[in-house]
Amino acid sequence: MKRRREQLSRKRRARTAFLAALAIIVVAIIFLIAFLNGAFEKRAGENTLTVEKDGTIVYEEVQSSTDDAKNIKDFAQKQIDAYNKKEGSEDVKLERFSTEDDHIYLRTSYKDAATYTDFTGYELYVGTVAGAKKAGYDTSDIAVTKVTKSSPKKILVIKEYTAVNVPGTITGYSGSGISITAPGTAEIKKSSTDAPASLVYLLYR
Repeated sequence: MKRRREQLSRKRRARTAFLAALAIIVVAIIFLIAFLNGAFEKRAGENTLTVEKDGTIVYEEVQSSTDDAKNIKDFAQKQIDAYNKKEGSEDVKLERFSTEDDHIYLRTSYKDAATYTDFTGYELYVGTVAGAKKAGYDTSDIAVTKVTKSSPKKILVIKEYTAVNVPGTITGYSGSGISITAPGTAEIKKSSTDAPASLVYLLYR
C-alpha cells in the first residue's frame, strides 16, 4: 500500500511539472505572437517623421480607421513594390500595418531623405548646412535657440505638416507653425485650416 501511495505521489508530481512546463510554453508563445505583431513597440500617436542615426527615414502615419483597411494596406504595398522594382532596390519598406480601435497605423521606412522625397513627393533634405546651401536652401534666417560646441551642425528641411524626430538636440529653427516639444522633437502644424505647408528648417547637433 505504501509503495502504491509513493507511485501515485510521483505521478502527481510529474503531472504537475508537466502542466507547469506546458503553461510556460503557452505563455511564451503568446508573448512571441504579441511581440511579432508589435504589441510592445513604441508607436507614435500622430503622423511622425523620424530621422535615424544612419540616415534612414521612418514615417509613421496614423489615420481614422475605415472599413477598407485591407485595401489601404494592399495599395500601399503595391506602390512600394512597384517603386522598388523600378529602382531595382529595396529602399522602401512597409514595416508595420495594423488596425486598432478607431485608427489605422502605418509605418514605412526609406533608405534616406532623397528616397523619401522621390517616393512620396514631399520635400525633405537632411544633411549639413553647407550641403543645404549648395542645394539652394536659404539658411540665413534660422533662429538659434541653443548653442553647443559638440559635433558638427546638421539640418533638416521639410515642407509638410507632421511631427519630426531628429537624432540629436534641436538648436535652431525657422518657418511657421513650429513648436519644440522635446530636445529632438518638433511639431509642425497648420496656422489655419487652408494654410499650405511652407519650408521649415531645423538645425540640430
